[in-house]
Amino acid sequence: MIMQIISYAIMLILFLGSIKQIKQQNWLVASYIVIQLFFEVSSSFIPNSNLFIFSLSYYLHLVFLNFYFLVYLFHIKLKKILLLNIFLLIPMLWNIYTYYDPTSYESYDRLFYNLLIILLALYCLTKFYTQQLKLTASQIRLTITCLCFFSLDFVIALSTNYLVNGPLNIVAGVWVFRAICLGVFYYFITQITWKTGKKI
Repeated sequence: MIMQIISYAIMLILFLGSIKQIKQQNWLVASYIVIQLFFEVSSSFIPNSNLFIFSLSYYLHLVFLNFYFLVYLFHIKLKKILLLNIFLLIPMLWNIYTYYDPTSYESYDRLFYNLLIILLALYCLTKFYTQQLKLTASQIRLTITCLCFFSLDFVIALSTNYLVNGPLNIVAGVWVFRAICLGVFYYFITQITWKTGKKI
């Protein structure tokens, strides 16, 4: 019950955030939020889809943050990032292809995607502290939020199989904690663009 309430609260954040971003014509953020909302709803109503949607969701996290860090902050050509994102489909497709049943499930693609996001955030902060990159206070907060959430999720991902198959009374707390952190992550994304009114 608690997990459902938290899940619905996250979906409400996503929905409100997407409306605000569309009004600001911030289509990258709006698209990201709307698709993640679709994943949340789908996992609730489509039987046995959670693990597949989990992989898709993490690929989307990486795609969005690749655009944010590499195109928006570092001004790398969009074509190169598009090719990179296509190449980064491989871990997700392999994980889905080799999936047999929940008892043998391991989210190696999620580990890989989390690690890449952590490295992106660390690289961004390193460039900022060495004065090779200018960041606003909002961009610093978003980068630190990415680093904290995906570092935490990387640790959680190491025990995904147990969290999927373990006793509910033991693993529920971890999933609830992760859901709250995910809500905070989405909140920072929407809050930063609401305050600045700028496109990401």
